[in-house]
Amino acid sequence: MDGETERNREALEGLIEVWCGDDLEQLDDVMAEDVVVSDSGTEAVGIEAYKDTMGRIRSALPDLEVEIHDVVVDAETGATFYTYRGTHEGELWGIEPTGKPVELQEVSLVQFEDGIIVRETVVWDTLELFRQLGIDPAEA
Repeated sequence: MDGETERNREALEGLIEVWCGDDLEQLDDVMAEDVVVSDSGTEAVGIEAYKDTMGRIRSALPDLEVEIHDVVVDAETGATFYTYRGTHEGELWGIEPTGKPVELQEVSLVQFEDGIIVRETVVWDTLELFRQLGIDPAEA
């Protein structure tokens, strides 16, 4: 593995550590200040917006667990396939707490520049989340 790919792997592993733990400040070491994140139809710009989103997800799913299935990294891009599980105990994207368990699979695709993440695109099944929470998508 060349040096650039190794730096990218370290950045992606740092992002994974944040998702599996709760040290949001660690993002400062692995993401660009103006990172662009696309997530199921929304787009946020900036590391502070990313931290805010992660904080809201952790508040809504306080027992969040992330299981990593696969990680692939090269000199320009990276991908992670994972499952997250938690209990919906707080407001999430305007949905009041249901107390129901959630288990979703996601894919995260990232782009690197100089060993840090400058873009992340997250793909997951929004309708599956609604189904698990007992929400009619037409009303969400």
